[in-house]
Amino acid sequence: MKSTAAFLGYNPRSFAPKPIPAFIGSEFMPRMSASQIKVQLDELIAQAELVEPDLANRIREFKRWIVKKKDGLLDSKPYVLDLLQEIIQDSRFWLIIKPLSSIERLELYQENNISLAKQYWFDVLFPTWLHERDPQLPIWKQKIMAGEFRNTDDATITQMERAITAQQGSVVRRYILDLSMATDLLIAGNQQALCVQLTSVTGQWLPEKVEKWQKVLMHWQILRGLMLSYAMVNTDYPSLAKVALQHSDTLAPGSYTVVNM
Repeated sequence: MKSTAAFLGYNPRSFAPKPIPAFIGSEFMPRMSASQIKVQLDELIAQAELVEPDLANRIREFKRWIVKKKDGLLDSKPYVLDLLQEIIQDSRFWLIIKPLSSIERLELYQENNISLAKQYWFDVLFPTWLHERDPQLPIWKQKIMAGEFRNTDDATITQMERAITAQQGSVVRRYILDLSMATDLLIAGNQQALCVQLTSVTGQWLPEKVEKWQKVLMHWQILRGLMLSYAMVNTDYPSLAKVALQHSDTLAPGSYTVVNM
């Protein structure tokens, strides 16, 4: 029987890494339909059972979430579709790298220009999410399906993402990071990845937000975190990005730092 990696188009025993599927090279794939997503979830469950039961269980959980919903209803819910497509794409890639040795994985990353931030997502945070209990998952699944999820800070986070990229940093943005791990952006400068939370909360309300944020990071064994408290008017995104990238390279393990900009 072929290994999962070989089945998905990557042979870990070849002398040179083969290019990975195109969907990993782009964060902006066309949105799949509900019917396509249901088929791919079934395929993923079958593939994951061979190498990673925890992934298969996670995918089953999402399949149960939508299995009784009509395709037309699901197609009218873009956040549901985008979330599931994101999980499908990440799961497919993770099934490729799961059987690889550390050397083989590094070769694949280098051959396909996988950024430092994305490496940390796939090597550390995504598998942690698979194996650990996610206390927020039932809450935000219900809200997204009910249409109560409002991505109100999307423009701010997008501007921050662009500013980091402009300064040669790398960025990962995921629903799981945002909704389960209190992380708007996973960024990396030259050395290490860092979980970053943006907030416009200030004054007497900030300490409570900081406390909740720290607890979430600690639950996921995330050892370093940065919260940037910024001004909503005339926000200086290049300065925010500069501070974030500096902290990504210098923040010590066990540090959860708040910077008021």
